[in-house]
Amino acid sequence: MLGWLFDEPIWNGIDLALMTRAVAAIRRHPARPVIHFLYAPVDALWDSPGWPDMVAYSALADSVGFDFYPVE
Repeated sequence: MLGWLFDEPIWNGIDLALMTRAVAAIRRHPARPVIHFLYAPVDALWDSPGWPDMVAYSALADSVGFDFYPVE
């Protein structure tokens, strides 16, 4: 296995504690697969009070990607 892709973990209801445990379990695999998080930024959500900090999630991954969509 080359790696794991987590697509929008926050949007899919995976809280930071669960994500931390999942990443720790994957890192114990002898092949040391790469962990990648993908986000689709949505300003209305990112700017909301109490919305999870993307930096805390991203620090768990080896790489991070973002989807950007055109706006009118």
